[in-house]
Amino acid sequence: MRSNLRYRAELAAWTTPGGVGRRDGVPRQAFGPRDLHTALPLRDFALGTGAPTTTVTFEPDPTLILLFTTGDAPADWLRAGAALQRVLLTATLRGLAATPLSQLLEVPKLRALLADSITGEVVQTVLRIGYPTTLAPATPRRAIEDVIVTTSDDGSSP
Repeated sequence: MRSNLRYRAELAAWTTPGGVGRRDGVPRQAFGPRDLHTALPLRDFALGTGAPTTTVTFEPDPTLILLFTTGDAPADWLRAGAALQRVLLTATLRGLAATPLSQLLEVPKLRALLADSITGEVVQTVLRIGYPTTLAPATPRRAIEDVIVTTSDDGSSP
């Protein structure tokens, strides 16, 4: 994917130079380091901006969490999101950091390999989880009125 120009352009659109004037996207201060040995396929946010990132040696045996559902319909996605919310809140309460490895699920053949062939369960989320050595800086968020929809497409109330 790193050589795909469309991928790099989309990544650049979501990474902002220092968060200037935006309430969404990923500012440079939140890019994080890359794995020196590239053992974990973490998204390189700096790829779209050309900004240099540091490399560090990650732990050799990271803890990975896979969240599965019994199906792959919108209702399953919502259940997975609710479960993910609980996992992330619990991790935060316990001082853990979580890094989504969503890029693993963006390639259909790879996502299929992660499915459970015996039970038919589908992986919805992959997280790398552990105790951080440094705290990540806060990132900007959109105002709640920008993300909560209170009318339907035709302008009527739901």
